[in-house]
Amino acid sequence: MLKQEEFEKRYKEVNESYKDKLIFKIGDSAGFFSEFNNMIVALLFCMENKVQFILTDRGANFANWSNTPYEEYFIPFCKINRDKIHRHLNSRSGKLPKISYLWCKFKIWFYKKTKGVKFFTQDVFNQVFPAYFDKEICIPELNVEGGTFDAIKPFAQMVWNFNPKTKERFENLIKDIKLPSRYAAFQTRRGDKFELEKQVSPETQCYMEVLKQKSDVKDILLLSDDYCDVEHLISNYPEYNFYTFCTPDEKGYSNGDFQMLGKEEKDERMVKLLATVDAMTRAEVAIGTWIANPGFFLKMIMDKDKFYFVESFYKKD
Repeated sequence: MLKQEEFEKRYKEVNESYKDKLIFKIGDSAGFFSEFNNMIVALLFCMENKVQFILTDRGANFANWSNTPYEEYFIPFCKINRDKIHRHLNSRSGKLPKISYLWCKFKIWFYKKTKGVKFFTQDVFNQVFPAYFDKEICIPELNVEGGTFDAIKPFAQMVWNFNPKTKERFENLIKDIKLPSRYAAFQTRRGDKFELEKQVSPETQCYMEVLKQKSDVKDILLLSDDYCDVEHLISNYPEYNFYTFCTPDEKGYSNGDFQMLGKEEKDERMVKLLATVDAMTRAEVAIGTWIANPGFFLKMIMDKDKFYFVESFYKKD
């Protein structure tokens, strides 16, 4: 396995050497980590198929007030293309307006022909998700081989790279909640997925049971979208200390509601989400749920012995 710095240098060289190109859209229609995770998995697809990965964030829904959405928070790891066509005609679903379907198809064909681009997001998305979450990966150019969650870690580390302004905001937020140097982390999920999937919540006590098996730490960072979870843990486990940015008015995440927020509130919530997940990557042990994308990201980026899906320890009657 290459050292991370060497891996990232080599990735750039190999990626830019490929003639075929994919322009992949982030911030299309789903929640941030759904988009972010699929972007990372698309990197594996491109490397295995010798396709140059190029990012587009045109009209990204996580920072749609900005002309450079990705760079509001991150340092780019590859070339970024912001041509106008990617705002509406490059997407996960590939759905085109019926009234101008043929015209849109022609615009896409003409753009690819004149720009030397082989793929848009819709051309590869169904080959990337969910196929690459359970696959043996072999990328000899980067000395990468193994199952998805073994192979994907250096890619996740490469893209999880924040600009100095964002890092400073993270540091200030973490100081505000007085997070200690040694801590565990929980990622729970309710909102628009809870009713559909019947997610395991802290009320089942599973999170605490898993933690007790894995660590004796008493300080826990919570990534929660429902303050009821916070209240339940605080009241039932007084011997533990809990730290969170979740507020009493939060009663479950809905991506539709998030997209309706104003510029400042959306930005504030994005930074709190990213700061919390960033801190979770450094936890002694982290426990999440596989129905929520932040948990999948943590599984990608953390060591095997530091992150666990709560469902792996929970069996329904």
